[in-house]
Amino acid sequence: MDKYLYRTKPGGARGAFNSNIGEKRQALRFNPFAPPIGAKTDKERRREAAQGKARADKLLAPVRATVESRSKPDKHAIIDVGPPPGPLQKALRNQILNSLSSESNPITHSTAYERCEPTSSAATGHQRSDGRRSQLYFKSRNIKLREQAKERGHENEVFHGCVVYINGYMNGTTDLEVKRIVGLGGGRVRYMAGGGTTHIITSMPLSASKTHTHLNTNERKVHVVTPEWILDSVKMKKRQPEWKYKIVESKVQGSLGFGVKDNTVIDLTEE
Repeated sequence: MDKYLYRTKPGGARGAFNSNIGEKRQALRFNPFAPPIGAKTDKERRREAAQGKARADKLLAPVRATVESRSKPDKHAIIDVGPPPGPLQKALRNQILNSLSSESNPITHSTAYERCEPTSSAATGHQRSDGRRSQLYFKSRNIKLREQAKERGHENEVFHGCVVYINGYMNGTTDLEVKRIVGLGGGRVRYMAGGGTTHIITSMPLSASKTHTHLNTNERKVHVVTPEWILDSVKMKKRQPEWKYKIVESKVQGSLGFGVKDNTVIDLTEE
């Protein structure tokens, strides 16, 4: 029957009158989460895309002008209808490679990744990262934490300059309590051990890889201490020496503990 009967779908006519219906639906769509601090709107992304295109046109303008001036046909020249040579591609390539340090270079200063929102389907059953950057989340989170710390204030400055990473089990206390005490004492808590960490708080021995890294690193040594170091420092209102509470003992650099009792140390360097 379709061969003899013709019909026209109303989609085209309806789209002519409601061309902006997609924008209205996007504006009315419910979003339970507020956008993170620093997130860019669609208008800002379009403006950045236009600016990037303008920079690229500015970079390639002299090359295009030179190639167009050379490619103007002469009145007395014989017209060649064969495939054109590639002076334009060569000139553009040389111009781009010779201006890698310029801000208008589309290779070294590309903003395409910042202007896109990559997504991935979960139809295959595999859990994959969608590629979105988490810097905005951590940035907004750190800003809120700093504002809360200013409102709360510091009770003392015992842990001023200390960057603490909590690793595993806390004997006699909890990780939340340790975080609260360190924050009130002027210190900072990290959620991933990395550069800048000064103390690792734990009641259990470190793993073999962490112990090997701690004993053989050439960088600044990180103090691996028990939670008692935090509690005793607050109790004495003074930062206590770390060697009294250390977990990992290195035989390369010994400690002098004259007159010190109850100095329990787990030696992980012996087999």
